[in-house]
Amino acid sequence: MTLTVDTLIVWMNKFDDKIETNKQYLSDLDTPIGDGDHGFNMDRGMKAVEEKLSTKPSEKKVKLIRKKQVKFF
Repeated sequence: MTLTVDTLIVWMNKFDDKIETNKQYLSDLDTPIGDGDHGFNMDRGMKAVEEKLSTKPSEKKVKLIRKKQVKFF
């Protein structure tokens, strides 16, 4: 399977759905040793990711970025 912008967006959206569904549970897990807001913070962060991904770059731009990264490393 090739990782494309579209498959990454689908994966991130599915991950966001899981976080949103389980934000209370994740926060409950955080309560005994933290401040009980982990799930809510993850949900807020994923909303920001979702917003950014709604304006995805073109495949052409992604290929150019990948090419430059290979030269960098």
